[in-house]
Amino acid sequence: MAGIKTLAELITPDERTGSALRFTPLGLNMGGTLKPEYAAEFQQQVIAHCDLHPDVAEGTRNGFERLRTLHSHGIFCYEVFTVADDLAWLLMEQAFRELRIPEFSNTQSGVFVHAVSQPVAAKRPALL
Repeated sequence: MAGIKTLAELITPDERTGSALRFTPLGLNMGGTLKPEYAAEFQQQVIAHCDLHPDVAEGTRNGFERLRTLHSHGIFCYEVFTVADDLAWLLMEQAFRELRIPEFSNTQSGVFVHAVSQPVAAKRPALL
C-alpha cells in the first residue's frame, strides 16, 4: 500500500520531472532548472493558448479542459504527463465519434453503398 503523503509532499515537484523544470520559454535549459512555481506557471502557459473551435461538442470541450488541468499537474507527479498523453488520444476518438453521431441521429437504419456499388444494409450504430 502506498504511503499517505503530506500536503507539502503533494505540492513538491516530483524529482523524476526534473526535465519539466528545465523547459523554459526559451526552450530546454541544460544549465539549470526553473523554480517550481515558475515551472508550474510555464506548463500552464504552454497549453493555455490552445483553444477549440466553437463548433466542438461540449463533451469534447470538457475533456479538453480536464487535459489542460492534468497537464499542468505533471510537474508534481511524473506519471500524469503520460496519463495526459494517453487521454489525449481517447479525447480525439471522442471528438471524431461526436462528429459522426449527427449523421445517424435521424435514422433508425440506413443503406450504405459498397465499393462495388452493391447495397449493404446497415443498422443504426450503437451509441455509448
